[in-house]
Amino acid sequence: MGSLKTLRFGLNGHFKAVQGVDIMKVFTARCVQLKKDGQAKVQHKKVYESGVFSTDHLKSLLNKVKNV
Repeated sequence: MGSLKTLRFGLNGHFKAVQGVDIMKVFTARCVQLKKDGQAKVQHKKVYESGVFSTDHLKSLLNKVKNV
């Protein structure tokens, strides 16, 4: 993970120097916009793996239907 951060830091420095653009600010702004538009749906696997949304029991099935 450290090498990815280093790469991101280097790319950001390059784009700031050459284009005058902070790609991290652009990325953050785009993520916020995607969330507002409802296009950044996050699925939390741990919740699904726990069986809370299982279709095997009526109560867990009801949990799944409520959260769709």
